[in-house]
Amino acid sequence: MSKRTLGVVFFPAFDWAISPTHPEREERLLYTQDQLREEGLFDLPGITEYKPGVATHEDIERVHFCLPDVGRVCSASHLASAGGAIRAGELVLSGERERAFALVRPPGHHAMRVTHGNRGFCNVNMEAVMIENLRRRFGPLRVAIVDTDCHHGDGTQDIYWNDPDTLFISMHQDGRTLYPGTGFLPECGGPGALGRTVNIPLPPGTGDEGYLYVTKNVVLPLLEAFKPDLVINSAGQDNHYTDPLTNMQLSAHGYAAMNALLNPHIAVLEGGYSIRGALPYVNLGICLALAGLPFEHVHEPDHDAKALKQRPQVTEYISRLCDDVLNQYHNPPSRPSEGHRDGEWWRRERDIYYDTDGLSEHQNEGIRLCPDCPGLTCIETSSDRVDKSLCLRLLHAGVPMGLQFSITAIGSIILQSAVNALGSSVVASISAANRVQNILTCPLETMGATMATYCSQNYGANRIERVRQGIRQATIVTAIYSAAGLAIAYFCGRTIAQMFISAEETALLDSIRQFLTINGMFYFPLAIILVYRNSLQGLGFSNSAMLAGVFELVARSAVAWALVGTFGFIAVCFANPAA
Repeated sequence: MSKRTLGVVFFPAFDWAISPTHPEREERLLYTQDQLREEGLFDLPGITEYKPGVATHEDIERVHFCLPDVGRVCSASHLASAGGAIRAGELVLSGERERAFALVRPPGHHAMRVTHGNRGFCNVNMEAVMIENLRRRFGPLRVAIVDTDCHHGDGTQDIYWNDPDTLFISMHQDGRTLYPGTGFLPECGGPGALGRTVNIPLPPGTGDEGYLYVTKNVVLPLLEAFKPDLVINSAGQDNHYTDPLTNMQLSAHGYAAMNALLNPHIAVLEGGYSIRGALPYVNLGICLALAGLPFEHVHEPDHDAKALKQRPQVTEYISRLCDDVLNQYHNPPSRPSEGHRDGEWWRRERDIYYDTDGLSEHQNEGIRLCPDCPGLTCIETSSDRVDKSLCLRLLHAGVPMGLQFSITAIGSIILQSAVNALGSSVVASISAANRVQNILTCPLETMGATMATYCSQNYGANRIERVRQGIRQATIVTAIYSAAGLAIAYFCGRTIAQMFISAEETALLDSIRQFLTINGMFYFPLAIILVYRNSLQGLGFSNSAMLAGVFELVARSAVAWALVGTFGFIAVCFANPAA
């Protein structure tokens, strides 16, 4: 009886290959299928085989910009492979199984956000398609992806480069010695997610000892610090000592031991091209480790422990590397290693080569910097296959705030139309007073906006007491500044307003002072509402911003329709506090 229930989703794609002699061909999982059944894996209580679902085009487009379209980038086998990963995620998140292994092909971790075709044997990213499907169905999830494929998971890194809710850790052969030539320590995330990308480039010749050392001393501490809701292993197996494409010395037993340490909720097969010598044994070891069963007996027929012993120089190098990785994680740089800041945008320009399809892509990416979400992403892309295209993406975390701004803008337009009817002198007074008020309230608005990010990061790391402490401190600072703002509005409002009006409009100064004084009396309660509303948003109540916008729309509309016509300028003075 297994300690943990395990679902194995199997899709060998016997009808798809890059070419008849390519490493990524039909029979890649044939011997694995035979091995698992000969060992009687599915006869063990608690271990069940499942068939994959089929991912929809909407599932793919939730992650990728497929150019020219999904149908041209994905075959039916790609949709089934992605559907197998989704099925594995559903088994775990629904509670039907405690662990799941998507033994599916084709693989996907080299597929980036924009995909024009096949690179590194990958068209679409199976893990990302699964994660975003689960987030849509089960709500916001903090996800950690531990990629143990021998090649750097540059596609997964690209997709989650600026996502603070996804930790991507890649253990791979050093990019100076292997495709795709990336995955170095300075690559540690985008402007909104610095430190959320962790690359561990291992030297050729790394064996069981090195992989287990990295897992114990780096990966597990990082997972403990991040506290994910879901841990996913991108379980590439081309780091095996018999793999024809790489230079590592991991064994099936070492892979099973590493998986037992990681204890991921879900594993998804990636690379691995020693079809007879490695995959049957490695996949069996992973299944047993996921189920909590003994795996000590899992060894390849040609396994020679002495011949595979890791060299001392490799061991020393890995020890120093681990220290560097931990130091960078706890002290991330102030800016990404890629790109540059351009006003309110972060921009990077890249040339991407699709080695399998022989395509070249040129890409210009811009990320609109935002304190409340990972921001709007604009990607201008062109390739040998597709003319210049513009791809736009707004992450789900920014939608409620964006809706709030849109709804609030409607209320402002309604109120402004009512103010216009009061005459040009009132319009001029309100315009000048609002400019002064924007200066006075900017620090309060910044404090409120900062709380969303502050609460999200600390709550996600389970630092609840720090969240409480931050809210208390924000309340105290808000109270002090609100009192100062009211004093400035009352005593200095007229003086400041003179910078925004002409000499002929000095008669408006009394009206401006009245507007600022009335609004200043409400600075503290309104700022506290802003702090607590944004704190709620950061704690996962993402609809709070949108609901605030709805209330503001109703309040502004009520003031405009019911009060401005009767009470005139005084009603306008109370419009902002009421909203």
